[in-house]
Amino acid sequence: MCLDFFVTREAIREEYRRRNNSSENLVQLNDVVFSVHAFLISLFTLFQTFYYKRDHSQHLSKTARYFIATAIAGTFYMIISINYFDSMWIDLMYYLSYVKLFISLIKYIPQAWINFKRQSTIGWSIHNILLDFTGGALSIVQLVFDAFLSGDRSGISGDPVKLGLGLQSIAFDVIFMLQHFVWYSDHADDEEQQKLIQTREEVIV
Repeated sequence: MCLDFFVTREAIREEYRRRNNSSENLVQLNDVVFSVHAFLISLFTLFQTFYYKRDHSQHLSKTARYFIATAIAGTFYMIISINYFDSMWIDLMYYLSYVKLFISLIKYIPQAWINFKRQSTIGWSIHNILLDFTGGALSIVQLVFDAFLSGDRSGISGDPVKLGLGLQSIAFDVIFMLQHFVWYSDHADDEEQQKLIQTREEVIV
């Protein structure tokens, strides 16, 4: 949702100009639509976790709790810093964006580890990865293209999280595609195809 403020809040747009030699940020309407869409889908998924039945062993890990608490504490610190020190609202937007970047990083690692541990991708769909790879590639292409059209390449470095998310998704998607199509493509048999991923034992929270 931070991308929304880069478009809708003139105060943040002005702070961006002050930080980047009067350059305009390259956040576009499609970036806003994507972030709103992702936010709503995440809310729906969160609702499902509370609505549907769960096994008694399914709970939020201590590591996740500490991370959430730290992220919230950091948010309050940034707000205090804005009001009493020299920080600006754009610093809060960047902070929240980097939290999102870190979350995106750690969400890929468990599946990559499970695939490696099982030496197989049976029971796991590659289609979402292909779509994710396409989206990440197009996001970077758009960022570079917008910078080229504006005649200001600083717009790329001025939006490090969008660039980072695109590169991050591409890197992990390439790993997933290699696992599925190259490294573990011949490790399937009829018996294994009938098995589901044993989430209780294998999913790393």
